[in-house]
Amino acid sequence: MWFGVLGPLCITHSDILISVPAARQRALLAALLVQPGRVVSFDELGEVVWDGVPPPGARATLRNYIKRLRQVLGSDAGRRIVTRDPGYLIEADEDEVDLVRFAALCAEGGKLVRARTWRAASDVLGRAT
Repeated sequence: MWFGVLGPLCITHSDILISVPAARQRALLAALLVQPGRVVSFDELGEVVWDGVPPPGARATLRNYIKRLRQVLGSDAGRRIVTRDPGYLIEADEDEVDLVRFAALCAEGGKLVRARTWRAASDVLGRAT
């Protein structure tokens, strides 16, 4: 499974691109993916999905969006969205989310630069692009 948030939202599973056509569901998924493994509260999600102005009843609407998002993603990716008080989280490994992988490679590259191991730093930071 691969989740891309650096650039257009991209989800692939077994080399098949999974499209999330609804804009608010894409925003919801992106909000979960930038913090995989961390609970994102209903309030935080409402701020993201409705550009800072969630409507009355936003919590119920978010539940419906999550339900539809799970359906669109299919059983493998959909079950990774977990309900946890006070919101939701997505279960994804470091090597499955481009943003997390990029940050880890940059951190590793930074350590190598500080250690003045230039060739290794170049290799690692080259993989971060």
